[in-house]
Amino acid sequence: MTPLLIVLLVLAGLAVLIASTSFVSMLQRRDVILRASEDAFVDPGSIVLRPEKSAQGRLKARLEAWAKSREENEELQHKLTQAGFESASGPAVYFLVRVSSMVLLPLVALIVIPRTQFMLFVATLGLGVFLGMIFPVAMLDRLVRLRQDRIKKSVPDALDLLVVCVEAGTSLDAAILRVAKELRLAHPDLAHELAVVNRLTNAGMARDEALRGLWKRTGVLDIRALVSSLIQSEK
Repeated sequence: MTPLLIVLLVLAGLAVLIASTSFVSMLQRRDVILRASEDAFVDPGSIVLRPEKSAQGRLKARLEAWAKSREENEELQHKLTQAGFESASGPAVYFLVRVSSMVLLPLVALIVIPRTQFMLFVATLGLGVFLGMIFPVAMLDRLVRLRQDRIKKSVPDALDLLVVCVEAGTSLDAAILRVAKELRLAHPDLAHELAVVNRLTNAGMARDEALRGLWKRTGVLDIRALVSSLIQSEK
């Protein structure tokens, strides 16, 4: 094992350690914000006032920060869902990837690039920092676009199968489940989303709401048109 490889492995371990520490800090910050939101129901007289800001002002600022953090997390979760990552731990994993990328790429540039030319070294290091910041974001956007393209291409086949099933006398719920099974190998992305719709309707959710969720989870305009047609035909 070469010395350079050993150094890179050590730096990778440090990057993971830094990312883990940052993730723990984020969780601690979220717990503080959640506790602050619970303090809204505490007697104001029991809160120790700071001379520079009243308890009401501090509580309002914390609630606003909590609301903003929650909106950002919901937006990120929505984008991860469109990319095919529906796990609740998706935002945490994405955060770790972003931190690791921001640490690793500049360190690799710092080690690999020769220091004989100062301007080239500084420019490459700055490029490493920039790429480390935008790479996870660009990769997530690309995954979303690729999945949307795959779903868009699979809509005609799904629509044809739905029409055949409905014309054969099958109910809409059974037709959606049948199409999900038939498209499982050819178009797994759309098949998975249709299976989710079937599970939601079986769990008691209204069919029109479950179909609208299909459009929100994919973000494909063709799916929106299909959902609108299904809802209108049902009514």
